[in-house]
Amino acid sequence: MSLPIWIHLANKNAGKALVSVGGGGIMTILLLHRVVNMKRSRTEVGRWRMQRQASRRKSRWLEGQSRRNMRIHSIRKCILNKQRNSLLFAIYNI
Repeated sequence: MSLPIWIHLANKNAGKALVSVGGGGIMTILLLHRVVNMKRSRTEVGRWRMQRQASRRKSRWLEGQSRRNMRIHSIRKCILNKQRNSLLFAIYNI
C-alpha cells in the first residue's frame, strides 16, 4: 500500500513524496523531484540575511550599552575612592 503525501518545506517548490509501508511496518520515504538539492528562493535568503543583520545590530547595541555602563561605574568608583581617601587623610591629619 502506498500513500501519496505532500512534504511542506520552507521552499514553495517542495516536491511530492511517496510513503510505502514495507515489511514489519517500517515506513520508507521515497522522495520525488529535487527535494534534496532544492534551491532557496531569493526572498527566503533575503529574509535570513535581514534577521542575521538585525540580531548583529542588537548584539552590538547591547555591547555598547554594557561598555557605557561599565564606564559610568568606573567613573563613579573613582569619585567615591577620591572622596574616601580625602576623608581618610583629613581624619588622619587631625
